[in-house]
Amino acid sequence: MYKQIKKYVILAEHGAKLADAGLQKISLTNRKIRIEYFLNTLPIYYGTEMECVLRYRRKGEVVSSKSWKSRLEKGNSHYVFSLDHPEYIGEIVDCCLVLPGNKMIVSDEKLTLAEISATEEEKKVLPVADKRETRSVEYIRDLEYLKEAGGGLEELYYNSFLRHGFYRYRYFIVGKDFIGVPDHFYEREAIAAGMMGFPYFMEAEFVEDCNLDGETRDELPKQGSFGYYLKKIHG
Repeated sequence: MYKQIKKYVILAEHGAKLADAGLQKISLTNRKIRIEYFLNTLPIYYGTEMECVLRYRRKGEVVSSKSWKSRLEKGNSHYVFSLDHPEYIGEIVDCCLVLPGNKMIVSDEKLTLAEISATEEEKKVLPVADKRETRSVEYIRDLEYLKEAGGGLEELYYNSFLRHGFYRYRYFIVGKDFIGVPDHFYEREAIAAGMMGFPYFMEAEFVEDCNLDGETRDELPKQGSFGYYLKKIHG
C-alpha cells in the first residue's frame, strides 16, 4: 500500500488565517508514515520548540493519537518526520504544527487547539447533554456568559488567563463557588494562574465535588495532569 496526501498549509491563530505557510506532504505505506513540511518564511519564533500533532480516525471517531516535539531552526524550510505506521490507524485526518503564542501551521483554519489537544481522558470529563441537569458544574462555551451572569463575573471577561484557556479549549466551567479554566498542571503554569487570580487547581475527575471552602492539599497535583485552575466566587 502506498498513499500520498498533499495540502497547502497556512499560519493560523485562534482559528483565523494569518498568512500562507507552504506545503504539507504525508506519505503512507504499510509500515511507515513520512510527514514533510515545505515552509515559507513566516513570522514565527525560531529557535523554540514546536509540537507536531497527527490526528487519525479510529472506529469512526477522530482522536488525537500521536504528538512529538521538534525545534524550529532559522533558515530551515524543510522539516521531515518519519514514524512507524500503527496498525490501529484507520485513516489520517490531518497533521499540524503547534507553535508558541497559540499559533498553528495547519491545512484547515477551522481546526482549533482544543480539537487537536483533546485526549480520550479529557473527553470523558466533558458534559453529556442529557445529563446536564444532574451536574453541579456548568460547562460554558460562550464568553458572553460572563457579562450576563452577574456576581462579579463580568470583571473576568477581559482576564487574559481565562481568555487564553477559553480560546484553547473552547469552554470554561462554573461551579457553586468557583469558576475554572481548563489546562494541564505544571508548576510554572500554576504560578501564572495564581498571579491572574486562579490560585487553586483541581483534577478533572474531582471537580464535580469540589468545594473551595477550607480546602487544602497535602501535596501538589501530578505534573501534566488535566484539570482546572480555579478562582473562588460567590455562589
